[in-house]
Amino acid sequence: MMKFLILYLLIAQTNGASSGLPAIHKTFTAMKNVINTQLFLYETPMMEWIPSTVYQFNGFFAGLKIMQEVGVAGLKIYLGGHENDSPLNNDSNYDCPHCYMYGLINVAAFLAQAMKETIRYDACDENSWDRVGEDLMYPISNSCGQLGQSYQDYHCSEEERHMECPVDSQMTITAMTNAKWW
Repeated sequence: MMKFLILYLLIAQTNGASSGLPAIHKTFTAMKNVINTQLFLYETPMMEWIPSTVYQFNGFFAGLKIMQEVGVAGLKIYLGGHENDSPLNNDSNYDCPHCYMYGLINVAAFLAQAMKETIRYDACDENSWDRVGEDLMYPISNSCGQLGQSYQDYHCSEEERHMECPVDSQMTITAMTNAKWW
């Protein structure tokens, strides 16, 4: 991802592209096809990489704008510029002409993690990693926590406590997977 962003930005800068948040939005919008066909790829059981059916530019870009403008629990993604700058704000008084590059690095880091956890599998649910026993089977207990975690023991920080749900010991769920491997 970074190689595409950096290459595009270098070309864009030589052509007088804007800076700050408009540069971020312009860069991603110009790269829509590249993102859909060369970045958001998943690995098939035949070890081929093909465009995702779950992850697409439009959803990513809409979510990115929400995380930049509104955020979650008071936290926003930094894309450069002042906090009150938005794609709808025509004020070009940004804190520095190259700060959008920090924003692109933030997005690249997020996408790298997303690729490792979900995009690569064309799935939006958690993958089961822990295996047990001689046959290396996936235990049902993975739904309660993997890699030594206990999901029911997680608690929100004090300032986010209002978002925490109590454990429902009677809850049931039927899972389906988007995985093409089985």
